Amino acid sequence: YYPVPSGFLALCTQNLPEPTVIPSEHFNPVLWTGNGSKVETGFSPDLVWYKARDVNSYAGIVDVIRGYDTYLQSYDTIADSVISGLLTADSSGFTPSSAFLSNSYVAWNWDMGGTTASNTSGSITSSVRANTAYGQSIVSHTGTGSLSTVGHGLSVAPEFVIVKRRDATDDWM
Repeated sequence: YYPVPSGFLALCTQNLPEPTVIPSEHFNPVLWTGNGSKVETGFSPDLVWYKARDVNSYAGIVDVIRGYDTYLQSYDTIADSVISGLLTADSSGFTPSSAFLSNSYVAWNWDMGGTTASNTSGSITSSVRANTAYGQSIVSHTGTGSLSTVGHGLSVAPEFVIVKRRDATDDWM
């Protein structure tokens, strides 16, 4: 609306730098109906957080480190649960099992990139799948009950961490 001051550019998309990361390449929320059909995410989902949209308390988190048969209920404190064949992932999405019935669902899907690796950066060895470009990782470790550190595979300290004991009923932290 006003003339742009000397030494500055107008605020518009053509004057913005090219983004170094494109969110849809590594994160993609999708809606689907549980009917056994493949759910397209655009990449191999390393972490899937799903939630039924039409019933209460049917939500879970599945990841590549623990395996697509193992899920944590994000609304509860119980330990890992297993349903054989819960999800089958491939390079462009996942196929949910018949456990998903005919409900309406949302899934938030993350591509952590790379492969799962052993991480010895902390006092406890961890299994890590990290996407360093996006600053996100999945970490699995076995605690000792003592003060300890766990490697996360990122180049800087995480700003947000979710922790859940998987072998017993316990709160999310």
